Amino acid sequence: MQKPCLLSWFLFFFLPQLSFSCQPDQRQSLLEFKNCLTQSIKNQSTTKINLAGLKKWKQNSDCCKWKLVRCNAHSPSREVIELNLSSLVVSGSVSSSVLRPILRIISLEALDVSSNFIQGEIPGDGFVNLTRLISLDMSDNAFNGSIPPSLFQPQNLSVLALSRNNFTGKIPDTIGETSVIVLTLSENNLSGSVPKSISKNSRLMLLDLSKNRLSGEFPRFNLNSNLQLLDISFNEFSGDVPASFGSYTRFLKMDHNNFSGEFPQDFTTCPLKHLDLQDNKISGKFPSFISRLFPALEVFIMRNNSLEGSIPEDISNLTGLKILDLSENNLDGPIPSSLGNLRAMSQSPIYVYYDFYTGPGFSVEMGEYLHIPDFVVNWKNSKQGIAHRNSHLYTILDLSKNSFFGEIPPSLGNLIRLKVLNLSHNNISGLIPQSFGDLEELEVLDLSYNNLSGHIPQTFSKLGELTTLGLSHNKLSGIIPKGPQLDRLNDPNIYAGNNNICGEQIQVSCFTQAEQPEEDKEENVEEDEEETMFSWKAAVIGYPCGFLIAVLFMYLF
Repeated sequence: MQKPCLLSWFLFFFLPQLSFSCQPDQRQSLLEFKNCLTQSIKNQSTTKINLAGLKKWKQNSDCCKWKLVRCNAHSPSREVIELNLSSLVVSGSVSSSVLRPILRIISLEALDVSSNFIQGEIPGDGFVNLTRLISLDMSDNAFNGSIPPSLFQPQNLSVLALSRNNFTGKIPDTIGETSVIVLTLSENNLSGSVPKSISKNSRLMLLDLSKNRLSGEFPRFNLNSNLQLLDISFNEFSGDVPASFGSYTRFLKMDHNNFSGEFPQDFTTCPLKHLDLQDNKISGKFPSFISRLFPALEVFIMRNNSLEGSIPEDISNLTGLKILDLSENNLDGPIPSSLGNLRAMSQSPIYVYYDFYTGPGFSVEMGEYLHIPDFVVNWKNSKQGIAHRNSHLYTILDLSKNSFFGEIPPSLGNLIRLKVLNLSHNNISGLIPQSFGDLEELEVLDLSYNNLSGHIPQTFSKLGELTTLGLSHNKLSGIIPKGPQLDRLNDPNIYAGNNNICGEQIQVSCFTQAEQPEEDKEENVEEDEEETMFSWKAAVIGYPCGFLIAVLFMYLF
């Protein structure tokens, strides 16, 4: 009876110490990787490496307790399943061959080697045996050559991040064999067309192919897909605007391409919130059906296309619209007064975090890749990027460089949350609405290059946040209003081309008799009264003296 007790005691105290340590061959692979990095310092004096996380990587220690390493706590074999090796290389460069030792760890489920200045081709043959891989991040390096087809072969792969490298060539056809949920290939030198096989992947939620040299028509996606974010901006895609997406799509960035033809009416019904098609060749009438097609739209950017026609009055049905940029088109007609009813531009901003659909195979760790890309707007006379996480702070209405005519609707003064209002380079006439003084959060106001007449409203003195103002090349007249912020905007170019305008801001005096301030007029009245009194006194004193002198002259002569 004593032997079983001794055996139980032995198993309880010693077996955990024997089994709960990393495998020797995997520890050796990690030490080889460390050695390759340190050798890079010796071979290249410009290479600097942060070894703080690797200090405890020693021969006689348990690699499961090392920093940057995670082992499977639920397995007695304690195999390595995750390596977070991001940002170890501070400057210089290291060869892609440093990765070969860790690619022998076939139990890996997550590998992050991003931001390490790794150059050269990816050792594709090393990924063939990594069949358990779920997440692979190799972004922000200097990898070149083509993307190895083997990267798309692991059946469990859910995240593949290869952005910001120097990959050339085409996207491998094996992309259709993967079931990734997140795929980012942005900011490379990829060319050619996107394989049609990509539409086979119904699990894909985020696809970022932006800032490459991809061309041709973009393939139609599976209507049953879970695609939520597509960014194919800054490429050379052509043909009709893609309109076939899944029923979960919320963000479409297809700007800076060569898409042509009319705005598609057969868009897949989806809860779209962000649509950016700026800098394309889209023509035809303005899509009057936009409010019915995408009632949840918050950002609509169509700058620099060839749209014609007028803006429909029912655009005010887009109650969530915060950014509307239709600049640099061929739009005409009057500016709809219903724009003043855009609710999101007239009420206090409410920040709402839009979570993504957590479909099959989705894990919390993937959330960091499901970020919404920045978008570009005209801001203070230049194009600037705005992070989507801050988009709730910005409301923008830009209708500049079109052919709008008629008067400015006073209802635009209802948009009290506007940060940017740009109506420049149109054929707008009439007066500037007094209601613009209610836009007290306005930072940019550009009404230049129109046919506006009359005075600048005195209510402009309330625009305390205004930093950029454009009123040039109109037919304005009268005195420029004074105010704490207006007085700081003393650049003459703001008011150039208005021949009958004056004010201290442009150092042009306005003090003619007809337009003198009241205090100056009172001073002139007092001066006139004093001159009149002086003339009467002179007459009373001078008349007797003159008479006596005349009589005396006659007597003597």
